[in-house]
Amino acid sequence: MEVINVENLHKTFRSIKKEKKALNGMSFSIKKGETVGFLGPNGAGKSSTIKIMMDLIKADKGTVLINGIDSTDYKARKNLGFLPENPSFVENLTGLETVIFAASMHNIEKNEANKRALSLLKQFELADSAKKPVRAYSKGMIQRLGIITAIIHRPEIIILDEPMSGLDPIGRYQFKKQIKELNNNGATIFFSSHIIPDIEDLCSRVIIVNRGAVIKTLEKEDTEQISKTGYEIVFKADSKTIEKLDITKNINNLGNGRYFVSTKNIDLSIAVIEKLKKSEAEIVDIKPIKNDLESLFIKLAQEPE
Repeated sequence: MEVINVENLHKTFRSIKKEKKALNGMSFSIKKGETVGFLGPNGAGKSSTIKIMMDLIKADKGTVLINGIDSTDYKARKNLGFLPENPSFVENLTGLETVIFAASMHNIEKNEANKRALSLLKQFELADSAKKPVRAYSKGMIQRLGIITAIIHRPEIIILDEPMSGLDPIGRYQFKKQIKELNNNGATIFFSSHIIPDIEDLCSRVIIVNRGAVIKTLEKEDTEQISKTGYEIVFKADSKTIEKLDITKNINNLGNGRYFVSTKNIDLSIAVIEKLKKSEAEIVDIKPIKNDLESLFIKLAQEPE
């Protein structure tokens, strides 16, 4: 069952001096229970699409349906959680007051709202700052607070625009943990990002966009494969084994019988691993080398339709 349908969105931003085409036929759909990543470089049209989905701006052309309801109807967002790219709050309110206020917008009873707020503030490492005014919060703390307000009412659909922007390692860990838990409990999650590892870690499917349109949609396995360019291989061997391997120009000595080889080609990586398996070398570790986002887009653009 599809819970989000985006069909042929077009959007041009106009000013006196110029106009900018932000969306050029953006179309995709999201099924119930999926965690879907919206991947693209800055300026690809991710935020414009999400703002239209949330009825924050109007499309020049095209439609968005959420649970079969047009996104311009407020009923479409009745059971939906949303985090904008740059969340902001009333600075004089405390973090706890902010979360409770968000809960009240969803008619959550006061005691239950307080209970949920304290629990989520603790999960996102904000418990010690719960009674501090929001104006004292850092960018990362504001981002974590925004995530909490987006999920306080336990929505069925969650839409997040660059949710991990500005998060520290603790915040990123807590966000990923919470997203996985929400999805396991049945929530449908759609979030934009330009960071490939975040997408790979969380998403069952990835919608890749550029210049206002979808370039390609990939399943999780496809994303992991296309983002790899080779491997970093650490192994133990003696000098005689190294000579037999015939890959000496690619090897770096780490000392204590440990060597490192970086192969920036998948086929070469496989060949090196096979040589190591057949030799007396001991493979200690194998780590994939990842494409950066720019390289990934160049690769996708060069592929035939």
